[in-house]
Amino acid sequence: MDISGDQWVVELLGGYKPSARIALLAGVRYNNIRSGLKFKGPAGARIGSSETWWDPFFGVQGNLPLGKKLNASARFDLGGFGAGSTIAVNAEPLLHYQINKRLTASLGWKFLYQDYKNSAQGFAYDVLLQGPMFGMAMRF
Repeated sequence: MDISGDQWVVELLGGYKPSARIALLAGVRYNNIRSGLKFKGPAGARIGSSETWWDPFFGVQGNLPLGKKLNASARFDLGGFGAGSTIAVNAEPLLHYQINKRLTASLGWKFLYQDYKNSAQGFAYDVLLQGPMFGMAMRF
């Protein structure tokens, strides 16, 4: 028997900067989970399922310069509001290094808690995802 599973989380995000160090954020987070079982042998069967939901969110991000090319940021947002999850909480402490005028590298940690529930289909999801985060930003 083979067991497979994957999850996608994608964000569409916008923001407003009332000051150089603070940004107010709003967006939507797309979530998709797929799982499957494949039984081996001559009568092998394949069983699979997927679940998709969208969570709107609002948040804030703060930035703190640590030097000419280095800065730290922390992002926190709260979402769900019953549209997808009842509650979704995201936190991202990051360090950013400006490689040149247009390119910045980021390293940090991501915490994402979601309590998605869909009683009509009997699906429940109460998970804290966390782990290292690495990114590159290019400015045009």
